[in-house]
Amino acid sequence: MHRSNAVKILILIVLISAILLPAIFGEVRLVQGQSGGDPWRNFVLDFQTIIGGFLAVFAAWWTVSTMEKADQAAQTRHDQIIEATVFRDKRVLLRAKNHILENISNAKSFCSYFTQRNVAEIRAERPKTVTIRYNNALTFVAKLNKAFSDQDWIDAKYLLEPSLIAPCVELQNACDQFHWLSPSKEERFAPEFSPTDDQLEWLVGNNSILIVELSEQLEKALTQWKVV
Repeated sequence: MHRSNAVKILILIVLISAILLPAIFGEVRLVQGQSGGDPWRNFVLDFQTIIGGFLAVFAAWWTVSTMEKADQAAQTRHDQIIEATVFRDKRVLLRAKNHILENISNAKSFCSYFTQRNVAEIRAERPKTVTIRYNNALTFVAKLNKAFSDQDWIDAKYLLEPSLIAPCVELQNACDQFHWLSPSKEERFAPEFSPTDDQLEWLVGNNSILIVELSEQLEKALTQWKVV
């Protein structure tokens, strides 16, 4: 681009020199018969209108060419900004998507145990095992709920496809309800804690089923969704 401009400037200098120098310093014609004088000066003066028109066309071409290059440079900068923005958005989406999928998988896995058994079957295991399974289910649902509040997910959810919004909201609401109705973390991790039959019944009932079903729906939708 710089070389092209240098060539244009050189051509303009040559043309101006070729026109002005003979017009100023060239030998004039003799008045009688309009003969003699510097031939190049005479040519410039005789065809000054045509030469002026040519210079006007040259100036217009130069202006248009310069404007086109400026527009191309502006478009290139615009494309680079858009590409950088899209790349940043892709990174946010991928990071949030993978983080949510990991938490969905964990919560679904631990809650699935309680959707496949009744309280009597669960009580048949060792009390310590029952407590661990119970706490794991509540802990990983709480982690999933927290993942919906992470900044990555907050930034990404505005970029999601509309079809993904509803499953996300439904699962988040289910996690909120799960959290509100669960014993506190201090209670659950107390040395003497053991879930009561009512607490297990609550977990075995619709609460775990809802978490598992909504998790499967969102997991499937997010897995099929490609960030492009």
